Amino acid sequence: MINIKNLTRYILFIDAIIVFGIVILGCGGELSQKSDDDKTIARINNYKLTVKDLKSEAIDSTISKEDLLENMIVKKILLQEAERQNLDKDKVFMKEIERYWEQALLKLLINKKIKELYSKVTAPDAEARSEKTQEALEKWIKDLRAGASVKIDNNVLNEVKIDKNQ
Repeated sequence: MINIKNLTRYILFIDAIIVFGIVILGCGGELSQKSDDDKTIARINNYKLTVKDLKSEAIDSTISKEDLLENMIVKKILLQEAERQNLDKDKVFMKEIERYWEQALLKLLINKKIKELYSKVTAPDAEARSEKTQEALEKWIKDLRAGASVKIDNNVLNEVKIDKNQ
């Protein structure tokens, strides 16, 4: 049975599949000597699902490997159908990917800066240290904003109508 809750986690797996596929194609297809992780567990149409793929998806230790494999197969079949229908080229889909990419990149940058600042801040307790780190982060963002070249056309801005129901 398909676990819909886990299926959404597996959707992100497509990035790894694409990268892995590109690497395999770049290596001339089948490698003559395969490690155990490179062995094919299942073929889904023209796609080869490997031991490595299965292991990388084994996030939830409560799900059996058979159920995990079945979820991955169903996900891949659905993804292939979406691609067949050219949904992967849809403007709405592409905008969602762009938003996800931006959010992930921002998260990495902010987390990196927080760790850097937190290691430099001294305070009597963890709460005060966190507050000082937050203040330092806000100052860093203000400094970046002040150093950026930003030109706003208020005439164009005033013409913009934003539909709150979108």
